[in-house]
Amino acid sequence: MRRRAHPGQGPCLLLGRTGIGVMIPIMPITVFQGKLRKGEAIAGRYRILRKLGEGGAGSVYHCRDLKRDAEVAVKVLDNPSDAGRFRREARVMKAVNHLHVLRLISSGNHEGQVPYLVLEYMDGGSLRQYMDRRKRLPPEEAAWILVQAIRGLRAARTVHRDLKPENLLIQIPEGSRSVRFHPGDTETAAVVKVADFGLAKPPGGTNETSLTRSAAIMGTPTYMSPEQCRSTKNVSFKTDIYALGCILVEMVSGTPPYDANNVYDIMAMHCSDDDKPSMGRMPKAVKAIAATCLEKSPGRRYKSFKALEDDLAQVAGVAPERGTGMAFWLFLLLLLLIILGAAAAWYWFDDIREWLPIGS
Repeated sequence: MRRRAHPGQGPCLLLGRTGIGVMIPIMPITVFQGKLRKGEAIAGRYRILRKLGEGGAGSVYHCRDLKRDAEVAVKVLDNPSDAGRFRREARVMKAVNHLHVLRLISSGNHEGQVPYLVLEYMDGGSLRQYMDRRKRLPPEEAAWILVQAIRGLRAARTVHRDLKPENLLIQIPEGSRSVRFHPGDTETAAVVKVADFGLAKPPGGTNETSLTRSAAIMGTPTYMSPEQCRSTKNVSFKTDIYALGCILVEMVSGTPPYDANNVYDIMAMHCSDDDKPSMGRMPKAVKAIAATCLEKSPGRRYKSFKALEDDLAQVAGVAPERGTGMAFWLFLLLLLLIILGAAAAWYWFDDIREWLPIGS
């Protein structure tokens, strides 16, 4: 179901909430007017080859690191008021080193005043670009893409809050010229990495002052959960699970579960119990997974990332990743206690023998 457009409304806005639950744009933000052009070297080291696009808090450039003679992506802060978001992104990425999380190489200030992040360059582009070319993906391929994203999210141990195809980047193997996914293969096939942690927060975290104004929320409406539409605070990993469900439906069916011509209607559809997600032609197993992800109530969604990953892995035809659950750690603890007990017993008996009379 599509509804009338409001002219000039883009896909990602800073929104305020009225007393009746309708989302309205709030104060405009002054944008930093940088003049970075092709051929210019950011911080005298990263020569701009081309502009890749604009992220949540800055513009991203494909650059060549003149010192290492390597291709990198450099994200430059455009908006001074987004400095907190920029720092948050750097802090999250610095804390994790994982195959499925975009790697932060370094950071600095261009001309001593404009912050930038140096990131690994993803030559496969974004999932959005891949979806635009393919239109609809085979269910097993879509499931494998999300399995990789979930593994990155689990490693990051944070609530992302802005998951969308634009923030899932693709790395292709060296020597390859095209994106090809083979479920279970991360050595010779394309790899998915989660990017843009500018809105991320620790699970259970409540401090929003560095990122958003009071009574305001940020996100991309097409992929926002009902609770995220209503509040900046009442979000958890289940908010990300909802977004993954939206992405899954869009990959397999070709359209997102809630589609309208303006952000107001999209967000209202997410929140309304009367609006059901449109899933088009999807296999029964995939539809069941998506339906669980897209439950309006967080309590009815998947209980963990691992549970969702396991169901998706089954669709993709790959073995679930072995985790280090509670049973594993209890086994290690028991093993350690046995070793310590044996060492203590040996020491005690050895000490006793020193005091026994000869011939005893």
